[in-house]
Amino acid sequence: MNQSPDDKLIDELLRQSKKPRPTELPFELEPKQSRFSPKFVWVAAPGLAAVATVGFLVFQTSVKDLNKSRAQYPQTAQLENASTAPSIVAMDTPVPSPEQDVFSRSRRPAKKRLPTSSELRDIAGSRTDFGDFSAAEPSPVPTVMTADELAALDSEGLEDTFATLDSGARELESVRTNPAPPPLSKPLQAVTNSSPLTDPTWKAPKSDPLSTFSIDVDTASYTTFRRNKQSGYAIHPDSVRAEEWVNYFDYNYRKPTGDDAFAFDTKLAPCPWEPKHVLARIAIQGKEISRANRPASNLTFLLDVSGSMSDPQKLPLLQRSMVLLLEQLDERDTVSIIVYAGSEGVVLPPTKIDAAGRITAIRAVEELRSSGSTNGQAGIQLAYEFAKEHFKEDGTNRVILATDGDFNVGTTDPASLVEIVKAQSENGLFLSVLGLGSGMFNDALLETLSNDGNGNYFFIDNDREARKVFQKELAGTLVTIAKDVKLQIEFNPARVSHYRLLGYANRELAAEDFNDDKVDAGDIGAGHQVTAFYEIVPSGVKSSVVPNVDALKYQQTSKPDAEVKEKSKDWFTLKLRHKLPNADKSTLLEQAVDQDPATAADDPDFSFATAVLATALKYRGSEGLDDFSWDAVSQLASEGRANSSERAEFTRLISHE
Repeated sequence: MNQSPDDKLIDELLRQSKKPRPTELPFELEPKQSRFSPKFVWVAAPGLAAVATVGFLVFQTSVKDLNKSRAQYPQTAQLENASTAPSIVAMDTPVPSPEQDVFSRSRRPAKKRLPTSSELRDIAGSRTDFGDFSAAEPSPVPTVMTADELAALDSEGLEDTFATLDSGARELESVRTNPAPPPLSKPLQAVTNSSPLTDPTWKAPKSDPLSTFSIDVDTASYTTFRRNKQSGYAIHPDSVRAEEWVNYFDYNYRKPTGDDAFAFDTKLAPCPWEPKHVLARIAIQGKEISRANRPASNLTFLLDVSGSMSDPQKLPLLQRSMVLLLEQLDERDTVSIIVYAGSEGVVLPPTKIDAAGRITAIRAVEELRSSGSTNGQAGIQLAYEFAKEHFKEDGTNRVILATDGDFNVGTTDPASLVEIVKAQSENGLFLSVLGLGSGMFNDALLETLSNDGNGNYFFIDNDREARKVFQKELAGTLVTIAKDVKLQIEFNPARVSHYRLLGYANRELAAEDFNDDKVDAGDIGAGHQVTAFYEIVPSGVKSSVVPNVDALKYQQTSKPDAEVKEKSKDWFTLKLRHKLPNADKSTLLEQAVDQDPATAADDPDFSFATAVLATALKYRGSEGLDDFSWDAVSQLASEGRANSSERAEFTRLISHE
């Protein structure tokens, strides 16, 4: 037998050591014992049984959780059981954004648990495609991932994908439960088309004792500011109309008594950004009228259903909003619905809103769809024809235009549209305007149409705002308590050196227009409020913001009665002219104001309104507020914030400045 070199080496070493090569172990092994002795089985068996029981319970719990998830998300169950995969995954339950709201808590959908990564993995295992669940905004048509795209993802590793999905789900859940707006990004761009505004200038009572303007209860300027601010867009100065910001909020003003249509509520206090000046607030509160006592209404809705209205914050929001108003109407009221896109059409002929009519109207609203381009003029003409045909004497006759302002087909010249609206308003057919959506919003055109149509202009950006406008503001316009309302303030030169009107830049009138009943002005509906502010430089106070001129020599008067009037304690006299809804001749109301600003008591409403006014003026770049810090503005807002969610929202918005 041939030996290997290694074996030969070992034999040689053994031979030299004179020891035999070992062939057996030098010791004996003990007999092998069995591991599963009776003692071991007696001790280990109960432990094994416990482990098996726990494992079974965990398995049962996992099955229950998965079944619960399938019940909460029937769409995912359909995906698991589908034999042929559809091209779109239906996971379309809308997720409200922080600025969206719902009409009532009772209608809110139950909070649903988002699927975990393991559940999504199980679903994807039986699928050849799946939708994009990571979108931050609800979309009617989710993004679809094809089988090839899924295969590409699978080659890269699905674990990262599901981790991303879980992260996005947690972010969505955080947005749902956090009502505060996110941190604002840097300004990007202005999103409104606005006409240039020129603020009222400083005037001296000795040469210009009268300040005259038409009232305005519009609020769209503030709502568009809020939307732009929350979206991180720049605030265009010409989109800021200070009076609309102030009039957006509710205040606790003195209410009219008896048969009076209005009540005045004036207040004077030191001006926050210039304590040597006086800030004068002039407030008007319209009387409220119960629904049972309101007149019948003839409402013609003119709805933009062009392709640009397909956004969820446009036509779908408008549809939900209209239901709110329809629920407030009754058999006294008639509603028509005209739509316009490339051409106009009748969706709902004049319908009496009794029980059956309300159902018919709501169904017509729900079936609206957007398509085509926008022909605004054709729709407006048809709407006025319907309104005129069903005109209600001693009632409310109003066209309600709802649009994103994208007039891109037909007559786009504002002057032509304004002429149509103005002519119809003289016949008792008034126009209210509702703006919706985002993007290049034609704010200037819609504001002009509402001004010349004897109506109001509102902007709706979420469900909460829809409730405010349709349940309160538009409901108030169903009862017009006064039309062509004008204010004129006569300042006393003995107390006032200079003054300026803050806001109402495009509502000023000539002094002689105040007594001219042919001059058109704004209307006030039941329960509406109007607020205006003046900044006053008291006589004898030197100020750097007003012109410094020598005293006039030849304009001084020596008449005793005028001298006595100049030396009176009045700061100014407030005069208001208005017409009753069915009257052609105006009525004059008058009140002198002689309050002492130094003794003004703390007033949360005054503080908050002043904060809103100061914010608007700072965005406008108004003189005199450069040194008034944003911290000071926030402090004013906090003092008057009260328990109002709208005031709290405003305070949060300006806290980012």
